[in-house]
Amino acid sequence: MQIYHNINQFLILRNTAYSNSVGLFTDDPEAAVIVGDTIVCLDAYGNEIWIQIDEIDGQRLKGKVYSSTNVQVPDGLLAEVERKFVFLVYHHHR
Repeated sequence: MQIYHNINQFLILRNTAYSNSVGLFTDDPEAAVIVGDTIVCLDAYGNEIWIQIDEIDGQRLKGKVYSSTNVQVPDGLLAEVERKFVFLVYHHHR
């Protein structure tokens, strides 16, 4: 059993009221996220944290961080975030 670390306290909430889709990226807050997608979250300094999703449990998304400049959320960390913190979704499977 893998242990995922909740990183919500390092993230800022999504606050845009519009949605925009460009190719395989979407920032639609209602967009479906499925296993294999990549999500992008922002920390308090506006740095991107990229997470490939391995598991979904309701509004909790779990996966491996593969790109982050936040020292509290290093690359390789198994992370859990709430859906409301997702700024972008990258659909690998289209």
